[in-house]
Amino acid sequence: MERKRRLASVTLLREDGSGQGYRHHPFHDPKPAYFLLPFEYWTEGYYKKLSLPAKAMLLTALSLPARFPLPAERAPTWYGISETTARRGFRELRQKGLITVEKEYKEAPLAPMGYTAVNFYTLQGPFSKSASAAEPDAAEPDAEETD
Repeated sequence: MERKRRLASVTLLREDGSGQGYRHHPFHDPKPAYFLLPFEYWTEGYYKKLSLPAKAMLLTALSLPARFPLPAERAPTWYGISETTARRGFRELRQKGLITVEKEYKEAPLAPMGYTAVNFYTLQGPFSKSASAAEPDAAEPDAEETD
């Protein structure tokens, strides 16, 4: 805060502690530090329908790309969520049709069979990246009307 005589001049700063000026709209930053929670989370009652493990994994998934791998055994070190909580959360999200899983196999010479399976997750329904990307465009001024 600066002072000019007796008046204070207040400048809004970013919440990351960088000292840079605050920007209201998240899409101005190339990599926003947060995600959007679709209104359906509230309007369709997912905040009541989902267990805590499912909510934790849904919020985690919303912060990741559209299709992502997340080994449950890595959840404790990457996100501070226990492996069993991650597994229970993903299981519930699959049962409710909110996430799909695709298994891909990759070469792993040290694995007993020479390969390992990797789960790739994709959110579905109101939480899918395609649904959340469908943002209304800025209103374009109408062309002059002619009678």
